[in-house]
Amino acid sequence: MPRTALRPALRRSAGLGLALLALLGAGCGAAGPTSGPAAFDGAALLTLATTDGALGVELRTSPQPPERGLDSAEFRIAGPTGAPVDGLSLAVVPWMPDMGHGTSLKPVVTAQGGGVYLVENLSLFMAGRWQLRTAIGGAASGSVVPEFEIQ
Repeated sequence: MPRTALRPALRRSAGLGLALLALLGAGCGAAGPTSGPAAFDGAALLTLATTDGALGVELRTSPQPPERGLDSAEFRIAGPTGAPVDGLSLAVVPWMPDMGHGTSLKPVVTAQGGGVYLVENLSLFMAGRWQLRTAIGGAASGSVVPEFEIQ
């Protein structure tokens, strides 16, 4: 190929390469896509009572049903009369009973008021049966073990 015919081909290749880099950069930027706040609308995924029956717990997840990856959960806790219970501490341990292991990430629990407790950083990293082994302490105490399947 003559040298003069090679130049337009190189320019086209360089232009295509720059366009491809621009597209890749737009899709892989440092900031990346951000997800909005967790949404906990609709019916509870599970409704449970603590082991002693003193507290009722509604569990919602985001996404619902929970999916493989990082999820969030909302625990709505009520006393025997159905009134929300504030001032509790929750210790949540994600656990795979069939595999005999948990996760390396520690969930973060934040009281929201009105008996609502937000649990973030739930690393449900593989398919299978998961439990959220939850100890509740404070003015009322007990434990619940919500269980669900991740596809």
